[in-house]
Amino acid sequence: MAIIEVIHISGAKRGDSTRGIIRDRAFEEEDIVIGRSRVSGGVESAWHHHGKRDVYGYVVSGTLRFDFGKGGKGSVVAVAGDFFHIPPGLVHRDVNPDGRKEATVVNIMFGKGPPVVNVEGPQKPGYNRVALRARAAHRLGSARTPDQIAAPAETLF
Repeated sequence: MAIIEVIHISGAKRGDSTRGIIRDRAFEEEDIVIGRSRVSGGVESAWHHHGKRDVYGYVVSGTLRFDFGKGGKGSVVAVAGDFFHIPPGLVHRDVNPDGRKEATVVNIMFGKGPPVVNVEGPQKPGYNRVALRARAAHRLGSARTPDQIAAPAETLF
């Protein structure tokens, strides 16, 4: 017989870590993770992306600003009651601009691979995913150079 499964927050598992974000996982299957993220007041998280996973979220409480794009110059703000989507591979950071109130988000991640990939900083101007993949392939022994594979910088997000 099918049942309804309830995960109390005390039974949630600790999620992958990014400096500044506390993540709890309620449900996890091969291609989906459902959990909660909390960002304390005044905190800027480390830069990260979610690999090949789409992230859909709902802001339960507080305010979050997501910085992204070339040099981290793009940003959007989501407040309690807002929904958001972060596409796969988009480097970003979560910022809670309210110095006193924690922001809480319910996240649903779809896709395969690691749910969180921490990186050193925002996407650099002039770089794109094709160029980064090309550089990695070249380091791993590809006969082609990154310049032979890379797309022009104008194709960035």
